[in-house]
Amino acid sequence: MWNFIKKKFIPILIVFSVAIFVAMGISGATKENGKASLPSDAIGIVLSPVQGAFSWVIGNFVGIGEYVYDMSTSVEENKILKNQIIQLEKMARDREEYKNENDRLRSLLDFKEKEQNYPTIGAEVIAKEPGNWFQIFTINRGTMDGLEQGCAVLDSQGLIGYIFDIGTTWAKVATIIDMDTNVGALLTKTGEQVVVEGDMELSREGLCKMVYIPKNANIMIGDPVETSGLGGVYPKGLFIGRIKEINTQQGDLYKEVVVEPAADFQRIREVLVI
Repeated sequence: MWNFIKKKFIPILIVFSVAIFVAMGISGATKENGKASLPSDAIGIVLSPVQGAFSWVIGNFVGIGEYVYDMSTSVEENKILKNQIIQLEKMARDREEYKNENDRLRSLLDFKEKEQNYPTIGAEVIAKEPGNWFQIFTINRGTMDGLEQGCAVLDSQGLIGYIFDIGTTWAKVATIIDMDTNVGALLTKTGEQVVVEGDMELSREGLCKMVYIPKNANIMIGDPVETSGLGGVYPKGLFIGRIKEINTQQGDLYKEVVVEPAADFQRIREVLVI
């Protein structure tokens, strides 16, 4: 807008102003006996409203210029304020992330100190397969750190899975919600031996299932499930999760049981490897 005013309006204004001043000079120079001559008087009559209009235009032009300047200043200040808001929001997010990370690490440290039965090493997740859930992911530890294929992986909440592939400085972990994973488990309350395994449909909700549960088994929603130690992969007594659903259909020999793992398979950042 300001460029348009400079290119179009200002030249016209200059020409118009010069014409008025010339006319005013002529009217002032043509006087007879102290009185304006007829031509001068006629020019004055014509110029009076023009001069008024000219004054109005000049006044408004100045006002427009001030308005344009104020607007441009406001736009610039608005940009600065928006950038400041973005920076403040980023700082708030960073602080929250640092707090969450600190809480996770403190929780892992506390868990490691309590679990003196098994030597563990901490690791960070550096990659995962596409999707919302951590079914397969990679950690930043490998054979150089003393790890090997089959090592159990957990966090402060419970069992996560095991290492199925490993390199010098990395290892891939299959979690208990992956459909190709199964865990020898134990019903903590009854001592009954069961198997927990992944399921394609349930994995989309971060859940897994418990199979081979006799129809007359005395189980309830909320019952804890832990590793049995059978199978040679997972040590005994690692917490897996709790029973979430129990489905029994007429004629079936076994109950269909859904297990909600203790670990959060949407937000795995740091783990412990046994």
